Amino acid sequence: MEKNKLNYVVKEDSSKPYKYISKEKFDILKEFHKNFLLINNSCENFNNSLFASHNLMGFLNGEDYDKKLSLTTDAPMIKYLTLSTILFSRIFIDNLRHLSRQIKSNEMEVIINEYDEKDEYKMMRALRNYTSHKSIPIYDLSLNSSSSKKESYYDIIINKNELLKSKSINPRDKKYFQNLQEEKINLKIYFEELERLNKKLFVKILEEFSNNINFKDRSTFIECFDKRYEIISELIEIRPNILSIEKYQGSFGKYNTYKSVEHYYFDRKTVEYLLDKFKQMSKEITIKNN
Repeated sequence: MEKNKLNYVVKEDSSKPYKYISKEKFDILKEFHKNFLLINNSCENFNNSLFASHNLMGFLNGEDYDKKLSLTTDAPMIKYLTLSTILFSRIFIDNLRHLSRQIKSNEMEVIINEYDEKDEYKMMRALRNYTSHKSIPIYDLSLNSSSSKKESYYDIIINKNELLKSKSINPRDKKYFQNLQEEKINLKIYFEELERLNKKLFVKILEEFSNNINFKDRSTFIECFDKRYEIISELIEIRPNILSIEKYQGSFGKYNTYKSVEHYYFDRKTVEYLLDKFKQMSKEITIKNN
C-alpha cells in the first residue's frame, strides 16, 4: 500500500479495518447517516419505553412467586417504575413527532396523531403533566394473591377526584380526567395495552421511514452491514457498525497500521431494525417484479 493512501471501510468498534468498500458506497452511507441518526433516536426511545414497561409489568405480576411481596419495600420501586414508564412513553411519541417533521412526512404525522388520540396515550400525557408539578399520583397499591394458582400481583390505583384537586392541572388534562367513567382507575390495564400500542406504532413508523429511503441507499446499507466478517487468522467474527476512512500509516513487522481520519457510528440495535425492514422491502420488490 502507498503511504497515506485512503481506504474506505466498515468495521466493528475498536476493530482494525476489515471490510473495504468503494468511495461511492462510502459517500452513499455517509449521506444516509444523517437520516440514520434521526431514526436512531426513535429506536432508542422505543427501546427505553419497552425496558421500562417490561420491568414494571414484571414487578407488578410477581414473576418470582417465591419472593415475599411487601408493600413497604415494593411501593418505592413500583412508583419509580411507574413514573419511568409514563415518561418514556411520552418521550417516545413526542420524539416520533419530531422525526416526522425532520423528514417532512405527512403520512407519519397522521399515524402519530391517530395513536396519540388513543386513551392510553392521553392518560400517559395527563399523568406526565401532573407529575411535573406533583408526585406520582398513585392513590393505592392493591396486593392480590392466590395460593392455589401460585400467583401474586399488584394493581396500581389512581383516584379521579384526587387528581382533579390539583390547582396546576391544565384545561385539557382536567377535561380528560373529568370524562373518566370510574372514580378509581387501575393503571395496570393501561400499561398492558400501552406496550402493545408502542410496538405497533414503532413498526408503522419504521415502515414509513423506510419508504422515504431510496432503493440505492437501502441496498448499499444491506450490502455493507448485513454480514459477519470473519478474520480467520485471529478467530474473530465482527458485525460492522462503523463507517470510516482509514489512512495507511506504514508497516511495522508483519502488521500494517492505520489512522482513522473520518468515521460515523451506526448503533447496532438500530442497524438490526433497519436491516430487517430493508431486506423485507427488497423481497417484496423481487416478488412484485417476478
